[in-house]
Amino acid sequence: MIEPYRTEVDPPLLPLRRGSTGPGVQRVQEWLGLHGIGVLIDGDFGPATEAAVKRFVGSPLGVVDREVWRALTLPLQQVTTMSVPSGFGAAVVALGQAYLNAQAREVGGDNKGPWVRHVCRGFSVAWCQGFASTLYAQAARALGAESPFDLVLDGIWCLYVPRMVTEARVRGRFVRGDDGRADPPPGSMFFLRGGAHGYSHVGIVVRRQGDVIETIEGNTNDDGSPNGYEVARRIRRVSSCDYGVLR
Repeated sequence: MIEPYRTEVDPPLLPLRRGSTGPGVQRVQEWLGLHGIGVLIDGDFGPATEAAVKRFVGSPLGVVDREVWRALTLPLQQVTTMSVPSGFGAAVVALGQAYLNAQAREVGGDNKGPWVRHVCRGFSVAWCQGFASTLYAQAARALGAESPFDLVLDGIWCLYVPRMVTEARVRGRFVRGDDGRADPPPGSMFFLRGGAHGYSHVGIVVRRQGDVIETIEGNTNDDGSPNGYEVARRIRRVSSCDYGVLR
């Protein structure tokens, strides 16, 4: 079972204040941006970052201590420690909805920020597979169950959508969506066909309704891009995807 990844929740060396520099300051600046207080993400705790911290805490003291760090990272703490409903598929969907409610998204550039690094275990890469696999790993831990797929998350190869398609085939859980028989249960993974290697995107099935599926997916956006910037809920044609199904 994959151990939880806590690096993005664990604090840097604190306190951080005006004049501080380095990766810890960069992390503070990222979280400020995620809370809607945008500053330059440059690792330099200057007057702009100090003013942003003051606004975030509602205090004239612009210092990041453990209490402020906990407040900054609270959305991630909440989704990583939440309880889940019984049943693997229901747990995966509930977790996906929690990430959606927390407005998990990129900050500081393409495929960057603490949410991306969290689901990709430190990597700043295209993160749709990391998101889906993280939901499965977290559901398995919370339920004390085995994951239906091999979820080795350490290494860029493991975050590659075609690898998970192959894994679904090996486990006998791969179902095509264009043969009229696909009926993926909630919590199944969908694999969007396309791209140079056959599949370009992955996410979680919330439910099927006729010829469409409702999904929750990471690294997408309002136009359904397979390289977007946020966790989003979308509707896709059943026939446009293949599936790694739960049973």
